[in-house]
Amino acid sequence: MGSTERARGASGLLLLYVVHRDALGRSRKGKKRRYHTPFFGISIPGGGPDERRVVTKARG
Repeated sequence: MGSTERARGASGLLLLYVVHRDALGRSRKGKKRRYHTPFFGISIPGGGPDERRVVTKARG
């Protein structure tokens, strides 16, 4: 198990991030958005199902 992996048997996590519409990121090269944008992430403990990436069409 890697140091960033959740331990087998531990509870998973559902993460919610809201990116401010004026956020440009650490590199300051991002683009301003029309709306604040929510992003969701899931942290699955070791031994759990494979990870899946889901991307949806952005509005605006």
